[in-house]
Amino acid sequence: MKVLAAISILFALVGCATPAELRSQKPLLDLKSTKPAKDVAICIADKWEGLGGFGGALTVNMRVTTSGYVVSLPLNGQTGMLVDIDNDGTGSTTKYYKGLVLLEQKLVQAIKDCQ
Repeated sequence: MKVLAAISILFALVGCATPAELRSQKPLLDLKSTKPAKDVAICIADKWEGLGGFGGALTVNMRVTTSGYVVSLPLNGQTGMLVDIDNDGTGSTTKYYKGLVLLEQKLVQAIKDCQ
């Protein structure tokens, strides 16, 4: 329990970024897929929800944009991870950004697996 409290305090002190701040950075992943944006977004959201610890689900946000979808992982009222999935002429593009998220390997792998 003390470890969870320490992690919560660390996130509260350091904080995460807003979506605009994350998008101002170079994406950590920039992928192309033959799948439509909707299929990729649903896949990522479903996989992320299933990666919650201690038998629980992660809270994942997904919303429609003018060009596709955004899937995000909120942490302490800010955006910890953000994925923009946009339709293009032959499928979709996926751009991944992250704020202060530790141990995100499984979350990143889910993004790659959904392409």
